[in-house]
Amino acid sequence: MSDSEEASRQESTPGASKARAAGVVSRCGAALFDLLLIVTVNFLVLVLTLRLAGLDIGLAGQLRWLPLSLFLLLLDASYLVLLTAAGGQTFGKMLFGLRVVDTGGRLVPISTATYRMVGGALSVATLGLGWLCMVFDQEGRTLHDRLTGTRVRPVSAGPERAA
Repeated sequence: MSDSEEASRQESTPGASKARAAGVVSRCGAALFDLLLIVTVNFLVLVLTLRLAGLDIGLAGQLRWLPLSLFLLLLDASYLVLLTAAGGQTFGKMLFGLRVVDTGGRLVPISTATYRMVGGALSVATLGLGWLCMVFDQEGRTLHDRLTGTRVRPVSAGPERAA
């Protein structure tokens, strides 16, 4: 389905979100806040792990990095996926008054939130090119929004629960 067909279908769908897209500055601010929160929590986990192992920060190289890295990856992914699926908002999005919704304005299921998180990683891995799409997209969507059929809207738009 083309974007114009999708847009006209959306307009005729009862309860479809017709809210304006979130701004570039607020989306970037929310992402930066989430990144700082994730980095802080990861650092605290590292420090606590070192303390439990009886090591100081200078001996961090003695830790087994593969299990610790996998744990941190799971922790970070859980933060992004579970909060997005639960209410459409990470803490950064809450702070900036934003919410992730599907094309009909409803909250996304956990599978979509998971795919969106993977797409977000791809957006970052391409040196931010996936995020750059937002500047040129009429609806302000990033690569991971386009891949998953999601949009980021101001909270005032209000979500609907998916059936």
